[in-house]
Amino acid sequence: MQKETAGTLYSAADKIFRPLDKREARRVIEKKYNIGDKFILAVGGTEPKKNIGRLIRAYHLICHELSEEFKLVILTNTEDHYEIFERLAQKLSIADKIIFAKFVSKRNLPFFYNACECFIYPSLYDHFGLPLLEAASCGTPIIASKLSAVPEPLENCFVYVDPYDVINIAQNLYDTMRNNKLREELSMKSLECSRRYSWEQSPKQMLKVHKKFS
Repeated sequence: MQKETAGTLYSAADKIFRPLDKREARRVIEKKYNIGDKFILAVGGTEPKKNIGRLIRAYHLICHELSEEFKLVILTNTEDHYEIFERLAQKLSIADKIIFAKFVSKRNLPFFYNACECFIYPSLYDHFGLPLLEAASCGTPIIASKLSAVPEPLENCFVYVDPYDVINIAQNLYDTMRNNKLREELSMKSLECSRRYSWEQSPKQMLKVHKKFS
């Protein structure tokens, strides 16, 4: 797990990212995006490093094994690679279970984080992904790539997966989705850890880095 380094600054999530009433969030999502089902959420685009192909294959392995249906909703603000993943979903016969929501505005993102049952971030390589902090600030249960640059105070808040291993992603996703108690615990951990990253804390982090270089 990558640790915080002298030159690393972790921002805070915007204050719009906060816990909301789940039923109200789902109502907004259904009204604005016609998504009325329970769902697993992925955010961050469809470029190769976001690892959407492996996520879709992992979801395919478990989606029929769960006791209730959870769609996979993928938010993306780009058209790149979009058709590739649509064709993959069709090939795996799960196109009806995957929803690509394109160009979702920032003000609507908190509704997605609050409405989803779980947020998964299987990135192959990334600096600390702001979506992780946004989701944590909403109290969302999180599954994250163990290769993402996650700051130390958040390390115990998530379930971690090997992003190169489809079976590992599938197993952890399955275990998380079938265990309501685990998701409740992850939700509490997300909120607790996110409080360590606020705009009030950001100046303290900057001062800490400055001292290391002075």
